[in-house]
Amino acid sequence: MAATSPHTKLTGICPAARGAIVAELARVRAAPVWLVIAEDLKTAEHIADDIGFFHAAAGAAQPCRTLVFPESMTDNRDMREAFAASSDRLTVLSRLRAVRGMVSTPDTVIVVTTPAALLQPVPALEEFATRELTLTRGQHQSFQGLLEQLQKLDYDSEAVCEAPGHYAIRGGIIDLYPVTANQPYRLDFFGDDIEEIREFDPVTQRSGASV
Repeated sequence: MAATSPHTKLTGICPAARGAIVAELARVRAAPVWLVIAEDLKTAEHIADDIGFFHAAAGAAQPCRTLVFPESMTDNRDMREAFAASSDRLTVLSRLRAVRGMVSTPDTVIVVTTPAALLQPVPALEEFATRELTLTRGQHQSFQGLLEQLQKLDYDSEAVCEAPGHYAIRGGIIDLYPVTANQPYRLDFFGDDIEEIREFDPVTQRSGASV
């Protein structure tokens, strides 16, 4: 008797339904990471948006985080576009490294990418780990030491923190926009302890929810 194949092949799915199908598969077949491969970046971005929409609409119990892993644009003359692509790639790698070290994951990670992006090299795991900082509320962290580390990681000190890769200093507060984040954070220090971390709006500069 032949063993049951672990693979499932679905055919006849129209492009508009692909995001809904992937969202439903991720909901009923629990896995820490899903990899979805699209033919090009534009399609990947559309599928990622659809997956997020249909996952939320289904009211699934397990949170889902959908990330796009684009191609590196090292030869692109548009520096902003190249920086954004690099930041998106780092975001995915950071999340995958975090999942690798977890016994159980708080959410499902769905990575949507293209064949070309998968074929490009990425930093070795050990090298990546040495160039990543994790900051948490209540952590003892030298204020000046953090500024020195940000400078070593090529973050830019600005009067106002508005874009990924920027940080700003206001008294005992460091506003920081990680290149692996979709929003900036406000670190409120008491001496060399992180007393509070809050989201903030880069446009209005108003503090938001505590994290």
